[in-house]
Order: sequence, then C-alpha cells, then structure tokens
Amino acid sequence: MRHFATAVETIEQLKREVKAIDQSLLLPWQKSDAINTFITTKLSFHLKCGTVPKKPLNELDALIKKVGKKWLNLPITASCEPLYLPYAAGGMNIIPTSILADISTVSHAFRLLTSNDRTTQKLAYDSMKEIVEKRMKKEPTMEEMAEFYNGSKSENIPQKGNDVSSCWTQLRGAQTLMSKTSQGRVYNVTAKNPASNHFYRNGNFTRLTEWNFIHRARLNIVPLNGGTKRFFLKDQSCRKCKYPCETLQHVLNNCEPSFEAMTKRHNAVVDRLMDGFKQRKKKTQEILLDKIIPITSSTLRPDITIIDTQNKEVILVDVTCPFENLPAAFVKARERKLEKYQSIKAELEDQGFNL
Repeated sequence: MRHFATAVETIEQLKREVKAIDQSLLLPWQKSDAINTFITTKLSFHLKCGTVPKKPLNELDALIKKVGKKWLNLPITASCEPLYLPYAAGGMNIIPTSILADISTVSHAFRLLTSNDRTTQKLAYDSMKEIVEKRMKKEPTMEEMAEFYNGSKSENIPQKGNDVSSCWTQLRGAQTLMSKTSQGRVYNVTAKNPASNHFYRNGNFTRLTEWNFIHRARLNIVPLNGGTKRFFLKDQSCRKCKYPCETLQHVLNNCEPSFEAMTKRHNAVVDRLMDGFKQRKKKTQEILLDKIIPITSSTLRPDITIIDTQNKEVILVDVTCPFENLPAAFVKARERKLEKYQSIKAELEDQGFNL
C-alpha cells in the first residue's frame, strides 16, 4: 500500500489557508490574487517534488470553486469558466488543481525525454516503452507507444492493466487537458478584447455593486422572471413595463422605464472618451461634443467630432451600447453606424478630408 502522508498534510494545510483567505477582509479580486500568488505556487512546488493523489486535489479544487464563486457572487450551480479563464479573457486566472497536477506530469515527462544527459534520456525512453510493453504484452512500435500516451481507445491498446503507477501512466490520463473550452454567449464577445476584462485582476474603476452584478450578467443567471426564474414562474413579464418576457437583454437595452439610466450609461462612456481626447488634443484640432458638424450640410450630431482643418482630418465617434449577444451583435451595430454617417463621409471626402 502506498502512503501519501506528506502530500495529504500539505493539501490540508492549503485548505486551511484557502479558508483563511475567504474569511479575510480582502476585496474579492484580492482574494483570487492571493490564491494565485500563494496557494497555486505552493501546490505547484509540491507537485514537482512528489506524487500527489487526485482525491485530495479534487477536494481542494472543490473548496476553491465554492469560495471562488462566492467571491464572484455566483450561485454554486453556475459555470466554473469565470474562475479558470485568464484575466484577459474575462476570468480569475485560477488553474484547477487536477489540471495543475497534469501539467506537472507532462512537463516532468518532457524534461526526462529531452534531458542533456544521454543516460537519463535512455532510461526515460526504456521506462516509457516498458509500461506499454506490459500493457500490450509485446514489444510496441513507436506508433503504438504514441497511441497509448495520447490516450487512444484503439482496439490495439488494452484499456486496463496492472502496471505500476508512474509518471508515464499518469501522462496518459493527462491528455484530457486538450478538451477544455470556454462557454457562454457573452464570453464569446468579451474574451476577444482584454479591455473588456480590465477589472478582473485589480478591480480598477469598479464598485462592489458592479462587481457583484457583472459576473451573473455575463453568465446570464441574473434572477429575472424571463431568465433563471422562468423555470418556476408562470408570469414571465417585466416587473417595470409588463413586457411579456423579462430577460437580461430587455432590462439592459429595451425596458422603457429604464431609458433614462441607459442614457446615463451612454453618456458616461462618452465622457470617459472626451477626457482622453482632451488630454491628447493637438493645437490644430477642434473637439465638438454632440453638435452638428459645421463643415457639412447634415443635421446629424455625432457624440464626438474632432476636426483638424490644417491637416484635413476628421475623427467621428458615435457611441452605441449593444447587448453582448455573440460577436455578430457588435458587427451589426458597427454596420448601422457606418450606414448612418455614410453621407457625411462622402461630403467630407469631397472636400478633401480623411475620415
């Protein structure tokens, strides 16, 4: 019987530290950073130095999932992707412990096979070959060895055996890493640009109320009559305007009583852009806010217009806040804006301006 006393004791200590982080007065994003900085690095070191059974690793992983979802204000049944995605893709950058163990196994095996010491290389290869030979009960070819360690379920590869556990048998199980994918319609949009996820690492420009809302909204699990409540409510209508179905898209973009709040959201984006433009304004530029462009005959009023008559350049900005319903929603919103200002573009180009 194998004993993992040291490994189990280490993981029990890590579990106590995770609970201490959870009970601390740190802000939610600081708690996630503490997991990445202290817990993950300690576990990585231990995984490189010895064998750790998957069961206690899974227990530690379950604990991190539980507290991590609480820090994101998500229900326990919510998807785990927001915990595991990198910061730039809209996640907390936490690596599942079982996958961390697989990574250590793969990297250890690779180091043995690519060692500068020829003797170490040969021992590693012979050991690798011996495992497959015991399973197949014959001398394997290179193709059969590759099939085995890639996790193939071919009839030529027996699926069960009594071979001794080693980094090579563990390597075969580690190939499940390749099947991990991110999910969610909103994440299909926000993961494309790191600017959409700037607040995940340090909470910049984000209040706690916004932090508590956005993660549920991105997974579409805000408790709305036409959303998560639709499974046990007969009346799915909007509580403000009585629209037949109260969905997140309706609440954020279409509910008439909320139009004032939507306008404030739009104006907040415009104000942030104006602050940036004013800081970088050139002497030859003139900035117009929500005004008719004086050098055109159009009565349209873009949110921001920057005119440089000396260099014959015009920058036209018109803000829109579409609902993140897959990337196509953003493409269509852009196309509508281009079509709206096509006449202004043609008129300015006739005057020799670059738009």
